[in-house]
Amino acid sequence: MAWSVFKDTMRFTWRMTFIWGLGFAAMMALVLQLLPAMQGLELVELMRSLPSWMLAATGVSNPESMATPEGLIALGIFGKLALLFAAYPVVMGLRVTSAEENEGMMDVMLSLSLPRWRVIFEKFLAYTLNIVILMSLTLLGLYIGQFGLSIELDIVKLMVITASVMPVMIFLLALTTFTGSIISKHQLVITIVTVYIMFSYMIQTVGPIVETPWMDAIESIALFTYYNVENTLLNGVTTWHVILMLGLAVILVGASFFNFERRDIAV
Repeated sequence: MAWSVFKDTMRFTWRMTFIWGLGFAAMMALVLQLLPAMQGLELVELMRSLPSWMLAATGVSNPESMATPEGLIALGIFGKLALLFAAYPVVMGLRVTSAEENEGMMDVMLSLSLPRWRVIFEKFLAYTLNIVILMSLTLLGLYIGQFGLSIELDIVKLMVITASVMPVMIFLLALTTFTGSIISKHQLVITIVTVYIMFSYMIQTVGPIVETPWMDAIESIALFTYYNVENTLLNGVTTWHVILMLGLAVILVGASFFNFERRDIAV
């Protein structure tokens, strides 16, 4: 049956995605409602008083970028939510191959007249659509959360900053899929991808402090280099970052076809 894997995947995952989406939406709405209290903390003055190396470690290069309500939210909250946004595509990516192998379901699915590449392709498309649904609900919560505020807020800018995490999430989905296409052990796949995410988060923190060519090279492979909240806040979405993340996702999924076709399935 045409697109049977895609349809089945969506049928079994949309409820979980909806619950995640409601959680993210509620979190975004709550953050906006707490904005008046955050403004009273005089965080901008605090950031101005910090030495440059400590300021860099917070992920803020210019404290003036926090002087607006949307800057305060984006830099004070959104940058720290990156790990939460990263968790979802990893969970979904595990279910493309390794989780179902671990549960003994993949060998049953492949006993049907179904090419292996189609399993990965249709599952990846389904989980990508789930990411779009998740972030749409998140943006809806962000939009609703602005109502009732007595503070003027550029909600469109905040929505753009939030939506700009989607290419990174799709890349992570592809990376997890690729790792699972090589390694059948569920826990090992989780470990590898989690180590990479934590490494990237650490580099995002210490990278701005160390201004050397070798650190620049390391930063170029760190995931969160391509979700720079401050840069998006000041300059808008960096187009080549989006193209790079989506391009690498396509390459990783293509490589997953090759790997998965040529290895034994765990039973």
